[in-house]
Amino acid sequence: MRKMWGLITNEYIKIFSRISTIIMLIAIIGLAVGYNGLMYLSGQATVYNSFYEPTDYYREQIQFEQQNKQPGWETRIEMYTFLLDNTFTDNDWRGGAVYEAYALKEIANAPSIDTPEETDTPDGTDAPDGTDTPDGTDTPDGTDTPDGTDAPGGTDASDGTDTPDETGTPDGTDPDGAPGAKERTEAQAGFDTIITAVKNDDWKGYLNYQIAQMNADEDMTQEEKDLKSWIIQYRISHDIRPDYLLYSQDDKPRDNWQNKTLFRLENCVSMLNSELRLPYADRDHKKVAALNEAVLIDKHRLVNDIPVATQPDNPEIDQMGATFANNSFWSIFTTSARAISFVSVLIIIVAGSAIASEFSGGTVKFLLINPVKRWKILVAKYISVLSVALLMLLVFYVFNALLTGLFFGFGDIGAPHLYVSGDTIQSTSSFVFVAWKYLLGSIDLLTMATLAFAISSLTRSSALSIGLGVFLTLSGKGATLFLGESFKIDWARYLIFANTNLNSIMTRTTPFLGQTVSFALMVIAVYVLVFWITAWDGFVRRDVK
Repeated sequence: MRKMWGLITNEYIKIFSRISTIIMLIAIIGLAVGYNGLMYLSGQATVYNSFYEPTDYYREQIQFEQQNKQPGWETRIEMYTFLLDNTFTDNDWRGGAVYEAYALKEIANAPSIDTPEETDTPDGTDAPDGTDTPDGTDTPDGTDTPDGTDAPGGTDASDGTDTPDETGTPDGTDPDGAPGAKERTEAQAGFDTIITAVKNDDWKGYLNYQIAQMNADEDMTQEEKDLKSWIIQYRISHDIRPDYLLYSQDDKPRDNWQNKTLFRLENCVSMLNSELRLPYADRDHKKVAALNEAVLIDKHRLVNDIPVATQPDNPEIDQMGATFANNSFWSIFTTSARAISFVSVLIIIVAGSAIASEFSGGTVKFLLINPVKRWKILVAKYISVLSVALLMLLVFYVFNALLTGLFFGFGDIGAPHLYVSGDTIQSTSSFVFVAWKYLLGSIDLLTMATLAFAISSLTRSSALSIGLGVFLTLSGKGATLFLGESFKIDWARYLIFANTNLNSIMTRTTPFLGQTVSFALMVIAVYVLVFWITAWDGFVRRDVK
């Protein structure tokens, strides 16, 4: 063991005595500076135009409706005129409410379900165009029978509803989708309620209307209603307006974190309900689990007043808005693990020269005259390469944390990481969560280092082994992505480059359906074994001249 430690120490001395290693460490720090600097400049260049007034759009839509005159065009012109007169921003809840109100008005203004030739006279009998006789029944030309019901080709039944061959159904609606009298009346009442709330900026009245509509919705399950009702009642009891965007022109938060979390929670509930309505076999069960987890975490944050928290990655959910503000410490630091692939290129330089430099520099003979077996020298070199790779990753992690704080502030540095274990919410440090992401990224780093190490054992030129290692890494990843996304070639999942990005596999953002972490680790293990056997054969059994 002492000899092995001596060999490893000797390798560290060789590695860190090279100017190239010092340059690489500086490059890693520069990469952290560049990443955070670009994110900062990108954030400064972004304008959150919450107070955009789409007046030109409304005028264009009015002109479009006047020219095309599709069914309901007059109602839509009235809507755009109303929006134009009030110029609500796209942030204001009233803008969306107006669209909802006028959709109801289109229903209320829909044509009558009665056919023109069967209009009633004021006394309730049919017009003289061939319907009722003086005794109130229809003539034999195809209307009511004496008992007040429809004849085979007749019209209204005694209960006032239409038979199937007519327009309305017994519930007052039209079989071909046209609204019945009851539906039109309810739509008009809904329109009046929403417009009154909009004019008075009565967002609580609008939310109460939504609760009433939801309770009357027979398609929603009680569980769905309870959760949706909880969200709305939380808004009302905590006085949180249902406005949409969260930033003003000066990039200052206009609404609190609770508003953003509530919108995210509403979207998660909507997506979850859509999945649960599908037959069990057709559901995306991983998506259902992720949505359930997001709902539990968001409710936990709201109930326990946790303004900022990180949580497990899921792109389908994250696109609805993160659990922290844009351009904040955690929004930047949690994504810095994406840059680990650049560190992989740097470690290839170390691994690619580990053995080849001994042959190209002629020092291999002095190395082998020591009374130590070749395989021990090989293991010492490999351990030193891997440990240097992890050291580079640690440097990148630390400097990213420091620079992210300097660029974006350390205000949210104590934010917890929330995740679901069983049915309960668990909490840990968000630094541990990001470190875990870096650790998953290290698999790519160590695998590429092993590949470069194997190449180094086969060549006598450091330049060739480094160049070949970098080329295979970059081109291999690009080619694998191309095969999977463009050509849908499934066997490409067995290539090493399709399995090293475990962060992508965990978030299901790879081009290969059903790719799992366990499968990826098995594929990586096979390749690493092959790389190691290649390195062992190229160094231990190789003749030295």
